[in-house]
Amino acid sequence: FRRHEPIGCRDVYTERLLRSKGVEAFTSNCLSLTLPRRTGDAGRQTEVFVVSRDERIREHLPKSIEPYTFVNHYSGSGDFTANMARAEALLDAYESRAKLVVTTMLHGALPAIAMGIPVVVFYPINDETAHASDRERFSSLDGLVRVHRVEEMERVEWNPEPVDVSGVKLGILDRFYEMAARWRIEEPAPLGPIAPASALPPP
Repeated sequence: FRRHEPIGCRDVYTERLLRSKGVEAFTSNCLSLTLPRRTGDAGRQTEVFVVSRDERIREHLPKSIEPYTFVNHYSGSGDFTANMARAEALLDAYESRAKLVVTTMLHGALPAIAMGIPVVVFYPINDETAHASDRERFSSLDGLVRVHRVEEMERVEWNPEPVDVSGVKLGILDRFYEMAARWRIEEPAPLGPIAPASALPPP
């Protein structure tokens, strides 16, 4: 890690962990936060998506958000090409059809936030030991939206506003270009010779 520092970290916890070991680090956030914000289309964006690896979340959800579509991001397949196609199809579905995403997954919440979709986020249903890990993994997400426990269901705002992360997006891109300027990437070979415009036939 020291050979490649500074290290970009998806979350605050990982940045602090690396710094505690003497490694220069910064919170880069997740690249999925750079997905473009969608355009609003209230006539089509009418569906609720519940996105979780654990179907037990459904036992706690209020009837008021039904009907909804349950989505598990885990395909169980090792076929990279098929999984990429499935991921793209899911993102397209969220972008074009979702009015709300309810999720226990970072990669349910972050792309939705980036696209301007309202989200309600819960920690996964785990024991206390696993909850500590969840808080570490969600340590940057909970700076963007409130992350609920299922025990707090009655206090959830089910009609949240989309989160404005335009500043975060610019920060991710600015830091990327700042780092890329230090990389020793060979300049591409120049194109040429190129004929002057006067030598080209008229359109």
